[in-house]
Amino acid sequence: MEYSQSGTVSQTASTGTKPGPEFKRLFPEVEEYARTFIGSRVIKGNDKLFEENRVLFADPAFFRMFSFSLVEGNAENVLDQLDKIAISTSMARKYFGDAPAINKTLTLGTKDYTVAGIYKDVPQNSQLKFDFVTQFLNIGKNVEQEQWWTANWITYFLLKRSADVATFQKHIDGHMNSAAVRKEAGLEGADYLHYKVEPLLSVHLHSTQAGFEPNGNIRYIIMFAIIAVLILIIACANYTNLATAQSAGRSGEIGMRKVMGASRKQVFFQFIGESTAITFIAAALGLILSILLIPQFNEVTGKHFVTADILQPLPILLLLSFAVPVSFLAGAYPALVLS
Repeated sequence: MEYSQSGTVSQTASTGTKPGPEFKRLFPEVEEYARTFIGSRVIKGNDKLFEENRVLFADPAFFRMFSFSLVEGNAENVLDQLDKIAISTSMARKYFGDAPAINKTLTLGTKDYTVAGIYKDVPQNSQLKFDFVTQFLNIGKNVEQEQWWTANWITYFLLKRSADVATFQKHIDGHMNSAAVRKEAGLEGADYLHYKVEPLLSVHLHSTQAGFEPNGNIRYIIMFAIIAVLILIIACANYTNLATAQSAGRSGEIGMRKVMGASRKQVFFQFIGESTAITFIAAALGLILSILLIPQFNEVTGKHFVTADILQPLPILLLLSFAVPVSFLAGAYPALVLS
């Protein structure tokens, strides 16, 4: 959201309460919307009382829009009534132990809610981190009316598969610049109120506006990647120099292999094989060391990585995709010299 009042331009990731329902009514691209807010509440259940600071208030479509997995309950109706609440598996154990939590009662403040769904704990790398979810309107009277301002909420849209984001943005711009909206929002002269849509996958590393969690910066990723590549190049050069320097000591072995009938090609691939073995052993040791140092890394950086983050298919594939060319690049020159 970007707005200008009396010449002062401001930007924020939050929105008013109106964009979600208004754009859903007007624009055919929108399949679902969810206004969200994370706050603190005192929660009582099963004679236990805690102050919880990760209570998410969201519109009924929330679980239909996102991939948070419900262990119990149905995404279609888990938030279809104001007195329903969904809780994480950790919170289910915290309040109800090993007993079934579905249809049990939790009290938020002075209001009772029925547990209608239980979902898997939210991953640490999620842009949204929450332990409880109930309807957005349960925030209070200040969200009952649709308003362009009072921008304390973050609104998510799920577009239809056939929708074009650029076209959707043009529709929003045209609507927000219309005389009717400007009058409703109290905009005069050069004042304006604009909404810019951002793909959720781009928010963490590319957005300048922070949401519920601090954003990262793609520039730091690129910078550290360049440093890592430079270190890798230096390591390859060192291995090449070391292997070449050792060639004098292996000249007798190579000569004997050739006398026994080994071709230049066979000798070449022997040394490429040695380079490959060393590279993969180093990669395996690096992987093991990375896993062992996760607690220390988390303590220093304030992050929350777990072993499962490293052992995902993508990081393993990236490691292997680097190991193969590095094996060849590091071993090619010594192999040519020694063969």
